[in-house]
Order: sequence, then structure tokens, then C-alpha cells
Amino acid sequence: MFEDEDEWATWNKRDDPVLHIELRKLVKGMVVAPLDANTMAKFCNGLCDNLLSCVFRAWDFSNLPVIIAPAMNTFMYDNILTK
Repeated sequence: MFEDEDEWATWNKRDDPVLHIELRKLVKGMVVAPLDANTMAKFCNGLCDNLLSCVFRAWDFSNLPVIIAPAMNTFMYDNILTK
């Protein structure tokens, strides 16, 4: 299991491995469940401030499947900002 702090544990200089890139290379698909409104907003706007959002931003959507399971209050899910 990896945590946000692990993102920089092995990186010291250019060309060192970066965890979110290495994770992307290792897997054949991703499931994000539950997906809360905050993380959905990060994904939609390209914000990368934690390990999950960094992996998502580096994802190859043309070749690797992603399954997301939104989980939030229906008022939030149905809000025009969510659409």
C-alpha cells in the first residue's frame, strides 16, 4: 500500500523513478471507488496534489481502462457544477 508521502521517497534527481509513473506502468486498469466530489473535481481540472490524482493525470486513457464509482450526496451529484 502506498501513501502520498511515498511519491517522493525514491526521487532525488532527474531520471530517478517517480512513483505515480511506475504505478501506471505496472497495472492494466484502475478502479476508483468510492469517488468523492473533491477527487472528481481534481480529476476534471487536472489537479495533482496527491498520489491518486497524479496517477490519474499520467494515465493512458487510450489503452488502459478506468472504472469510477461516484459516491456523494445526490444534491452534490446532480448539481450543475458536477455535470
